[in-house]
Amino acid sequence: MLNSLLMLLMPSLTAAPVQVAADDLPKVALSQQQRQSLISSLSSPTINTRIHAISTLGLERVRESVPHLIQLLKDDNPHVRAEAATALGILKVKNAGPRLYQIMLHDASPLVRARATLALAEIEYTGALGAILMNLDRPDIRERMAAVRALGKFGGPKAFNHLIRLLRSGTPELRETVIEALGDLGDRQVVRYLFRYLEQGSTRLNRAALLALTRLHPQMVQSRLPQLLRRTEPELVIAALDSAAQIGCPDCSRQILQLIETAEDPIASQAASAAAYLQMREAIEPILVRLQPRPNLQARILYLWSLGRLGAMAVLPETLYALTDPLPELRLTALRILRILRPDKLNLDETILPMLQDSNPSVAAEAILLLGEYGNRSWIGDRLPGGSTSTLRLGAAITSLAWIHPLPAHLLTELRTWSRSEDNRIRNAAIASLGRFRDVASLDQLLKSVYSSDDRLRWEAVRALALLRSPEARSTLAAIATQDPLRVVRAYALLGVRVLDPVAKSFEVMARSRFEERFAERDYAEAYVYALALAQDGRKDNLETFQKVFDLLLKAGANASQKAEFVDLLFLFGEKWGAPLMEEALNSPLTRVRARAMVWKARYSQPDEARPVAERDDQARPAARQEPAIRLPFAQENPRSGCGCRTGQSGSGPHLLWIPLAALLLRPRRRRRA
Repeated sequence: MLNSLLMLLMPSLTAAPVQVAADDLPKVALSQQQRQSLISSLSSPTINTRIHAISTLGLERVRESVPHLIQLLKDDNPHVRAEAATALGILKVKNAGPRLYQIMLHDASPLVRARATLALAEIEYTGALGAILMNLDRPDIRERMAAVRALGKFGGPKAFNHLIRLLRSGTPELRETVIEALGDLGDRQVVRYLFRYLEQGSTRLNRAALLALTRLHPQMVQSRLPQLLRRTEPELVIAALDSAAQIGCPDCSRQILQLIETAEDPIASQAASAAAYLQMREAIEPILVRLQPRPNLQARILYLWSLGRLGAMAVLPETLYALTDPLPELRLTALRILRILRPDKLNLDETILPMLQDSNPSVAAEAILLLGEYGNRSWIGDRLPGGSTSTLRLGAAITSLAWIHPLPAHLLTELRTWSRSEDNRIRNAAIASLGRFRDVASLDQLLKSVYSSDDRLRWEAVRALALLRSPEARSTLAAIATQDPLRVVRAYALLGVRVLDPVAKSFEVMARSRFEERFAERDYAEAYVYALALAQDGRKDNLETFQKVFDLLLKAGANASQKAEFVDLLFLFGEKWGAPLMEEALNSPLTRVRARAMVWKARYSQPDEARPVAERDDQARPAARQEPAIRLPFAQENPRSGCGCRTGQSGSGPHLLWIPLAALLLRPRRRRRA
């Protein structure tokens, strides 16, 4: 009884995972004013106010709150200290490791010690591993559960036997946590231990086993998903839907459609989201029917979002209506849907331009991104929107500069300043843009940034260095390709080296070896980067390697936003190989891929060449119409000067443009299918 009560006090140990099927569903972010207000609330005399502020700042990843959070580790109240430790873990504040370690060992509160253990696992503080192993036998279940979770995250082979022992002898509550940790550990030898929990025991154990086996043995799970989708427990059905989205389930279509048609909105909307992720166009009509008797807010958002991702132009009237809704969540979702659908006759002046002044900065930022992709420059003045008043607006404006050629000189100067901003959103967007515009003057700043302890900043800086193609960066990129602790950073560094030196045999061997490893692991995202590195030399066998992973990612599998962004990497090819691949992307069966390719085509061709993303390849077209070849800013060999953007402006020369890969590469690797 006491253990069950203690578990209720530790929601972070049993939090539901992020739903993969929802993909990049837009979320309303905190405004600058809200951030500052929350930081001020950290010094409130009211305990609950401090706890709420800490929790929100952590979940929203507000890095400017870090010094205040570290101070709150000394707070008199144990719940405040515990929440501060959790937030520092979410923010991955590595330099807080020694202090969190001391708290795990010596704090008077078991709750605080448990939360410090979890935070140490999030920042991968390996020096604490020995002490965490000893915590498996602590009398307080919160500390035992925290130790189990931590071992799953970074325990390695040492943790295996300890976790199996607890799986056999632990309490039901602890067994659930052990199953989830074994899934995180990634060792396939645990499959035989977990299989029986997929169909036996409590619903919570079934769900935990399903999530773990989805990562460890997707083929086994695939054959059982149709049966799991017929279960009556909502928690298990939703987990099965997300599992189907992650690994694919050719035999699940009937059950998913039935759930959309007959289940209650909480499950039906999740089924719709899974259908969109799986590109089940036969789900469009049933989802449209569910929208008619106006469901609750969350279900309505998911239904709209699913139809948008499926490229269903029939949702356009409902989407335009949502733009005027008083709820910012609906306005934001509607704008993101318009960025996917790209209707030709969208009245930007009357519909979108007024939203630049939207009271919610997340909505205004999304409007800037939409206008930029349509070639409308009304958001550009003497200065970019937002400035010091809205980092969301400014970040969106900096990102939208990708479509501006030539870039005004004063904006390039400001980009260099923003690359040193304390706000990580502004800094990261500016560094990405400096890389796209190949600003050699920012080389020194980028070289300093690659040694940051901030994983995201290091990744942005390495990618920008690769884009700069500066020989001075070669030795730095070569060292990072072998030494950086983050896999995706090593991948981009090696790509940068291959761009600079495509004939170096040692780096080709390294790229080939890593490609084969990632491909065997079905980690096609990193495999794509390494295949692109291989293909830089233009050799037939390496180009064939890239084509293989290109076909797996951009022409099949999940209809994911991550794949849309892989399209941007095609500009590292010359026009000889890049243009045909872009044409293939324009005809991909995946909506997100076609939508992204259409943005590039619309920006670098005449307006009448673009067609709605929902237009099916099998629809009849006039026989006389000839689509002109795509003329895009491919690397180096493109002889074309300037840009045929819709605004009609031209530039002095082609620029290499490369938008980032999905943030999913930085997330824990849960997705196992193409």
